[in-house]
This record gives sequence, C-alpha cells and structure tokens, in this order.
Amino acid sequence: MISSITITTYEAKALSSPRRRLASTSRRPIIDYNPRNEDLSKHALLSRGYDQKGWPFAPCGLLARPNGFDQKYQRLTFCCFKQCLNLTHKALQDLQSRYDIGQCPHIHNQTGYAKHMYVKEHPRLINEIARGSKRYNTLKKMRPASLRGVGPTGQRQSAPIAP
Repeated sequence: MISSITITTYEAKALSSPRRRLASTSRRPIIDYNPRNEDLSKHALLSRGYDQKGWPFAPCGLLARPNGFDQKYQRLTFCCFKQCLNLTHKALQDLQSRYDIGQCPHIHNQTGYAKHMYVKEHPRLINEIARGSKRYNTLKKMRPASLRGVGPTGQRQSAPIAP
C-alpha cells in the first residue's frame, strides 16, 4: 500500500527555490581552505609553488589561472595565458629583471604555461571548482546560512549587532 504525502505550499516553494535545487542536484563541495598555521609570506608561497587559494605560480612568478576541471583524471588545470605579454611597461621591466621572458619555453604554447593539480595530491587544497573564481564565489554565496557562518579558520563568526 502506498501512502500519500501531503506537502504545504510553503514546503513546495522551499523545494523549488534555486538554493534547494542546487543542494539537491549538485555534488560539488564548496569548502573554505583552512591554512592551519601555514606560513603565508610571499617567499614561502613562491617556494611551495602555489598561493593560499591553490593557484600555482608560472615559472616567471605570475599566478596561473584556472582553466577547467578534468573529471576523468580528477585534476584542475591552470594556465598562465601568457599574462606577461599584457603587462604595463613598468611591470614588464620588473618581471624581466627577475625572469627572461624571451627564453620562456611556454611562450609558443597557445595557453602558455599549463599545470595540472590533482585532487589526490592536494585533497584539502583542490576542489572541482577553483577557489577564488567567479563560479566559486557565486556558489559560495548560495551555501546555507549554517555553512556561511563558519570562517576560514573553522571558527563560528558572530553576526554584527545592529545599534
């Protein structure tokens, strides 16, 4: 015997809201990165090869940008997109003093330098949706209130009290 279930109009609206549909259909985690007492100085970030969002540095020292997630290999791809060619004159001179752009082996590639970061190698750092991207920030805003109140350190943040 099949029992019928009655839902109210309020429940029907809640189930049809975009946030509810996203939560029920999406399996992509949107997790804030907790640095856990890591050294976040500029020198330490360059030596480990990626910044606090998990975006790797190109050989010239510029940040590579996300270029999609490979579902088959569970990896996030980053490319520099030859940013060095679009710098201002002063920034280009500064970069040229640290790295010889003319000798860059990636300048002839269509997307420049490319780096794959695997979820298995960096499980806390790499998500299917790259941290800091527009898509990540949009989906992060759609998280339920219980998750939005947790800060990057893992501690509950108190809401500001209005006067």
